[in-house]
Amino acid sequence: MMLEVLISLLERIGILLIIAFLIMKAPHFRYLLDYEAQRTTYVYYTMIFGLFGMIGTYAGTVITEEQLVSAFWLPRITDGQILAPVTIVSVIFAALLGGPMVGIGSAIIAGVHLMWFDTTAGIASGLAVLITGFVASYTYRFIVSNHIIHTARATYLGILSTCIYMILITVLVRPFEFSIDAVTLIAVPMVITNSLAIIILTMMIRTTLNEKELGVAVETGKAFTISEQVLGYLKEGLTPKTAQSIAQMFLKEFRAVAVVVTDTEKILFQTNDFLKEHKIETLFEEREVSQAVSTGTLQVVRKGNGFSALIIPFSRSTHVAGLILLYFRETKHIRSVEIVFAEGLGKLISYQLGLLETEKLRVLLKDTEVRSLQAQINPHFLFNTLNTIVTLIRINPDQARAVMVHLANFMRLNLKLMSSPLVSLEQELVLLESYIKIVEVRFSEQLTIDLLIEDNLTYYKIPPATIQPLLENSIQHGLKKKATGGKVMISIEKTEENGLRVIVSDNGTGIPEDRLHSLAKQQMASKKGTGIGVFNVNQRLMALLGENAQLRIRNLPEAGCEIKFYLPNLNEERGL
Repeated sequence: MMLEVLISLLERIGILLIIAFLIMKAPHFRYLLDYEAQRTTYVYYTMIFGLFGMIGTYAGTVITEEQLVSAFWLPRITDGQILAPVTIVSVIFAALLGGPMVGIGSAIIAGVHLMWFDTTAGIASGLAVLITGFVASYTYRFIVSNHIIHTARATYLGILSTCIYMILITVLVRPFEFSIDAVTLIAVPMVITNSLAIIILTMMIRTTLNEKELGVAVETGKAFTISEQVLGYLKEGLTPKTAQSIAQMFLKEFRAVAVVVTDTEKILFQTNDFLKEHKIETLFEEREVSQAVSTGTLQVVRKGNGFSALIIPFSRSTHVAGLILLYFRETKHIRSVEIVFAEGLGKLISYQLGLLETEKLRVLLKDTEVRSLQAQINPHFLFNTLNTIVTLIRINPDQARAVMVHLANFMRLNLKLMSSPLVSLEQELVLLESYIKIVEVRFSEQLTIDLLIEDNLTYYKIPPATIQPLLENSIQHGLKKKATGGKVMISIEKTEENGLRVIVSDNGTGIPEDRLHSLAKQQMASKKGTGIGVFNVNQRLMALLGENAQLRIRNLPEAGCEIKFYLPNLNEERGL
C-alpha cells in the first residue's frame, strides 16, 4: 500500500508542478523576482500562494484503515481517515519566492483551511503548515541569495517540514495506534515526493532567472548602441533640438508613455503634456529630481497617483549635465531589466561625454594635454572586451555580467582620476585591479599576472593610468606570439632613497633593438594602435615628477622585456 501512496502523491505533485510552471510563465509573477514588491503586491501573491496551498490540500491522498482514497478533488476528511497533503510544498514555494511576508501569509491561509478541512488530524496538519511557513521564512536568507535558491538547502527544508508533520500527527492524533500506522505508511512517500517537487521547482526558478539574465544581457548590448546615437546628438550640444531627438529615441526603445529631457535648470523637451496632466509644474522641486541632480545617481520613482518614473542623470566631467526622465503608467513596467538598462546607459553616456569634453579641452587648452592622455582607453582593449562580453553572454551569462561590472568600474575610475594630475598609488592600484580582472577573463589560458607590492606604499603619488598601459603593452606586443605560458610580473618596492621602484616585466619576445631606445621617446605606430601608450606614460612621468622618473626599458637576458621607473617621496621633498 505504501507504493500506492507514493504513486498517488507523485500524481498530485505532478499536477501542482504544472500549475507552478504556468504561474512562473505569467508576466505578473516575474515582477515578483524583478523588484522589491510593494505592500499590495505582497497581499496579491499571498492570496495566490494561499490558494495554491488550498489546492494542494484538495489534491491530497486520504488513507483509512482499510483502503487508499485518491481523487482529483477530495471532500472534507472525516473521523477514521488521515490526509497526506501536498500543501507543505506550496508553502515552501511561497516563502522561497516571495520572502517571509508571502511565506507566512500563505501558510496562515493554507493552514487554517487545512484545520477546517481535516477533522481527524486538522490541528496537527494545520500546525505543521504554519510551522513550515515560519521556518521557511526564517531560513529565507540562508537558502536564497541574489534570488538564487540553493537546491540542497531547500530540499533539507522540505524533509524537515515533512518530519514535523509526522511528529505532530503522532502526538496529536488519536487513537495512537492509528496515528502510528498512518505515519508509517505516508512518511517515506511524502519525504520522496516533497523532496522531488522542491528540486524540480528550484530548477524551474533557475531557468526563469536565466531567461531574465539573458534579457539583461540583450538590453545591455542595446545600451551600447543607444549611447553611441546619443553621443552623436550631444556633440552638437544639449539644446532643445538635440533634446527632442534624444527624447524620441528613448520613447521608442522603452515602454514609456512620456520622455522629458532637461539640463540642470530647465526642461528642454517633453514628448507630450504628461507633466501638465499630472500637475508637475515645478519639476526641479521634486525630491527625486533634485537628488538625481545633486548625486548623479539613477532614481526610481514609484507612486500611486497613476505614474512611475526612471530618472537617468548624465554627467559631463564631474558634474551632472542633464536628466532623461522616463515616465510609465504602471509600476510593474519598471523591472530590474529596465533599471539595469537605464543605469548602464546613463553611465555610458556620461563616460562618452567625458571623452568628448576631454577632446575639446585638449584642442582648446594646451595645458590640459596631460589630463586628456590620462583619460585615454585603448580602443582595441575596449572593443575586444565588448566582443568578449558578447561571446560570454551566450555561454556564461554570470561571467559576462562580471566582466561588464569590471569594465564599468575601469571606465568610471579612469574618468574620475582624469581630473587630477597625480593620484595616490592606492587609487592607481584599484584601477589596475579592474583592468587585470578583465584581462584574466580574455586571456585566461594564455597568461598569468603576478603582483609583488610592498606594504604601506599608498601615500606615494603617481600620474593616473601609468601602470596599466605598460601592462597592456606587454600583453599586446611582448606576449602576442605566446599561445600559452605567458607571464607578466609587476613589482613595486622601496628604494634606498625612500623612493619607489616600479617594474613591469614579461617573458615574451622582447623589443627589436632598432625600437628599444626610441620606444618611450617618440610615438611608435603599429597595426595594433597609435603607439602613444608608452610614450604618453613617459611624457607624463617626466612632466609631473621630473627626469629621474622617466621610463627605463631593456630586454632581459633570459627572455622578454623589462620597463621600470621611479617615484620620489613627494612628502620628503616638500618637507612634510
